[in-house]
Amino acid sequence: MPVEMRDSHGNPLAEYTADDCIPLKPDENDKRTRFPVRWKNKSDLQELMDRKVQLRFKYRVATLYAYQFADI
Repeated sequence: MPVEMRDSHGNPLAEYTADDCIPLKPDENDKRTRFPVRWKNKSDLQELMDRKVQLRFKYRVATLYAYQFADI
């Protein structure tokens, strides 16, 4: 499930696009409920701290119950 960061107008942010996202691929045996989202060339979201952003979750067969920003 790729996740994309977008600006306040809905435009994808460079290096935070769905193509840059490291896909979340839990299998049927994975019992975790939390999966960190990461992008290929970014180690954190520090540069976005003072910006309004939108998240776009791209999935077909999944249910998203919640998301949270947290330090890992």
